[in-house]
Amino acid sequence: MAKGNQIFHERLAILATLLKWEGELKNSRIQKLLGLTSVRASRLIAEFRETFPDRLELDTQNKRWVPRQQVANHGVPDFDNYLEQVKFREESVGEWLEDARATFLTPHPETVAILRKACIEGLGLEINYRSMRHPDGQERVIYPHTVVRMNRRWHVRSWCGLREDYRDFNVGRIRSIKMSTETRPSSLPEDSEWETKIDLRVGAHRHLDEGQARLVRDEYFEGAVARRLNVRAAIAGYVLQDLQVATLAEIETPPRYQLELLNVDEVNRHLFPEIKGGSSDKKL
Repeated sequence: MAKGNQIFHERLAILATLLKWEGELKNSRIQKLLGLTSVRASRLIAEFRETFPDRLELDTQNKRWVPRQQVANHGVPDFDNYLEQVKFREESVGEWLEDARATFLTPHPETVAILRKACIEGLGLEINYRSMRHPDGQERVIYPHTVVRMNRRWHVRSWCGLREDYRDFNVGRIRSIKMSTETRPSSLPEDSEWETKIDLRVGAHRHLDEGQARLVRDEYFEGAVARRLNVRAAIAGYVLQDLQVATLAEIETPPRYQLELLNVDEVNRHLFPEIKGGSSDKKL
């Protein structure tokens, strides 16, 4: 794609994002966000209308374009993407939004660089890895294929030479890391849990009363009875933990747990044993 066409389509995508999350397109807003003149901003809106003729209608009283009621927002970026768009263009959202998410889990840049190289080039890594079972660290050789970001953790999905199986290594627990002289053996089996996708059906917890259950459905599922999450089997346990979804509904009860996994029997074999009531070192 030529550079001019790429910029054009990127700007149209920004307008679609603004339309979804701000509920309007105004010339002054587009000028400020994209650094355009008034004439160029008007032309961009006209080009958006030509490309998507059914998305806009004119609000003459307030001199703005608003979305047509029947237009769906399929394919339009989510809220986090919208915030990244406006922050990237030096737009201050602090006037109306406070991002209070806290994390201790920013990975070290050098670690990320080594993990990236190993994943892309199929290289082995020598790491000293700490775990609850070995808090002082243990030497391992791993062959990573994917770095995974979850809500509460970063981990790297890898073949572990010590365990002779695929494991999830918490990036924050890697004490030291360096490239191995060995490349990934061609004889390693496929990571079947990673390649397998499963559906998690999440609904309101069975021990909520009718009014509470309706509230939870409205809050999380837009009024639907349940929501289906299609995830890799290898990370299903992390997803359930991050969302605080009960898998042992008679033990994990409200008010701490307001959501419940509805198809436990279907996906049980993919979950961490501790989620099923046991223990495991699959999650390290």
